[in-house]
Amino acid sequence: MSAVMTIDHMSQLVDALDRQDFPALLLERLETLVPFDLYAVFFYDGEAAPACLHSNFPPGAPERSLHRYSGGTFRYHPFFQHHLRGIESGVHFLPELCRSTFLRRPERDCDSIRLSRDEEIGYLTRDFPATLKELDLSVRLAGARTLQVGLYRHGGARFTRDEAARLDGVFPLVQSLFRRHLASWLAERECASRDGLRLAGMRGLRERLSPREAEIVGLILKGYCSKEIAQKLKIGIETVKTHRKNAYARLDVSSAPELASRFLDTLAAAACLSPPCAARPACGLPAPARSDSP
Repeated sequence: MSAVMTIDHMSQLVDALDRQDFPALLLERLETLVPFDLYAVFFYDGEAAPACLHSNFPPGAPERSLHRYSGGTFRYHPFFQHHLRGIESGVHFLPELCRSTFLRRPERDCDSIRLSRDEEIGYLTRDFPATLKELDLSVRLAGARTLQVGLYRHGGARFTRDEAARLDGVFPLVQSLFRRHLASWLAERECASRDGLRLAGMRGLRERLSPREAEIVGLILKGYCSKEIAQKLKIGIETVKTHRKNAYARLDVSSAPELASRFLDTLAAAACLSPPCAARPACGLPAPARSDSP
């Protein structure tokens, strides 16, 4: 362990616990222990859509695939289904999670999913890099909450038992650091008011939208369908659909669930970046928007 994570390294990580770049710094250290190509850190809270806290997925299609995952395909992933049943903290081989008989599996291709026998889980979220090998670190949190650190490799190179043992050797430290980081992140998120969080999340989306597109996106996130938006704004339903289509294109999403996922990720970033706040009423996150056909 000393060759991988020195006292200086641990000191740097402790200093970064309250910063947004903490996951990247910790994953950088883990990569010196077990090599991997990509990673993604997800926060699960009960049955709610997960928030992607950090990843090194490249911009474009691979990054969009994480929003599609959070937008709906996560429900089929073995890690999420084990999370619902109280997955133990530790290092988990994905093929072993896949063997559980209680798993729900997609039965056919759809807009967000392509069935594939080449994948460890039997399907691929659209735009997700193909044939990756996955190793998961699970950190159980208070309540029905779990942190997933997904490590991914290109080229079909599986993670070995020896590599898992190396990660297992430093897992108590990794778990403690992540729990401390998440405690800070959750405190920031939960002490913000509903309106304050929503405005912060919308601010990140609004930068890429026209005023009318932002107005319509805000109503979609509140659960309004196209017909209701048209009535509320006193415009034609086709105009609403045109603005919605343009907004989705600007935000690299293709459905209301993916939009909700993007909003949640923007929300998570806003909570991490906001300064410490005084005690304020805790609040929940907005419910996923209803989807209506284009």
